[in-house]
Amino acid sequence: MKRSKVIDAILGSTLYDTVIKNVKLVNIITGEVYDSEISIIDGKIGHVNQPNEAPLSGNKEYDAEGKYAIPGLIDTHVHTESSMMTVANMAEAIVVHGTTTIACDPHEIGNVLGMEGVKYIYESSEDIPLMVNVLVPSCIPSALGVETAGAEFGKEEIEELMKMDRVAGLGEVMDSQESSIKVRE
Repeated sequence: MKRSKVIDAILGSTLYDTVIKNVKLVNIITGEVYDSEISIIDGKIGHVNQPNEAPLSGNKEYDAEGKYAIPGLIDTHVHTESSMMTVANMAEAIVVHGTTTIACDPHEIGNVLGMEGVKYIYESSEDIPLMVNVLVPSCIPSALGVETAGAEFGKEEIEELMKMDRVAGLGEVMDSQESSIKVRE
């Protein structure tokens, strides 16, 4: 079995594609900031140097000139449609500020357009420079018998949406009416 180029680079038998040198790494686990290098191979981070490790080598090397590097930020709950932008436009606005991943709850568009709206958010978030995990709306409408919505989600709709690849789980439960809770149980 052939090893991947990533494994070969990590083991030192091939060079990384790119090494970013002279980086101040913000370690969010320890709270430290220290000098580091970051290697990239096949579009993935291969290694991040810890203090006193040997320098990394790559086919291309860039000097970060002491700029800071932090891990990508994750927004664990966002309603992209509330931003009044497409998911791709939202990605353009937030990736440059460090957010690399979101968990999107398309409740509002589901409330108006039903399955078609949720699937639109899912499909329009493919092949963009932002990792979009979708949360399946759990309450459409949010208050049964109270709201006038464009759709209703039951067990069948939720089960169908849960089968999509980038679904990370169930969206927020915002139904707080006692009568609605009994119906949904």
